[in-house]
Amino acid sequence: EKPFVWPKIVTEGPFEPWLQKLHKEKSISVDIEYGPISGRIRCIGVGTKTLGVSIPLAPEGTTSLRDIHALEQLLDNPKIEKVFHNAPSDLRELAKRNWKIRGKVFDTLRAHAIVASQLPHNLSLVAAIEFPGVPNWKTEFKIEGDDKGKVLQRFEKAPLKDLLPYNAKDNIVQAMLAKRLKKRLAQTFNGASLYKNLMECMHVGLDMTNVGVRVEKASFEG
Repeated sequence: EKPFVWPKIVTEGPFEPWLQKLHKEKSISVDIEYGPISGRIRCIGVGTKTLGVSIPLAPEGTTSLRDIHALEQLLDNPKIEKVFHNAPSDLRELAKRNWKIRGKVFDTLRAHAIVASQLPHNLSLVAAIEFPGVPNWKTEFKIEGDDKGKVLQRFEKAPLKDLLPYNAKDNIVQAMLAKRLKKRLAQTFNGASLYKNLMECMHVGLDMTNVGVRVEKASFEG
């Protein structure tokens, strides 16, 4: 078996030509890298199993308005499925900043929770199980151990030259997993139905987070 080689990774502009190519796809992956201390989205990545594109955002990046507009159009395209790993996390942060995500959403974390509920669902582990030949790109990015504080600081402080390729690889792997996990769902007893119900609950939870919940106070009074 041939050793795995990462496909095309794009981390420098102009990005528009690559984003236009992705407009032709039926499904793309989406992933953000978020700085929890600064509260900024440092970059937004999109891709397929053959292409990963990571776009830095202001104030760090020098991405042109033309490229940003092309990214907005791609994310807002309702005909293209958007693949996330733990969709609510990214969707919440994107919505806070008025990035519109339209189209069907596929969540590889929730799909894996259906097909392998007994296992952890972090992206690197799922990838290692499904694609043993893929190098551990998260270790290469120096995400190691269980210290969440150090992990969050890594996303906050990592230089863009390291962060952008990492983000692009996340997208490539997510796209690879989406195709594989859709097959796994079809092979799992009630897999499609269970996944559909789980995603419906996810969207209700997102609406509750974004819009809020109305509570009838009188119903709690004796």
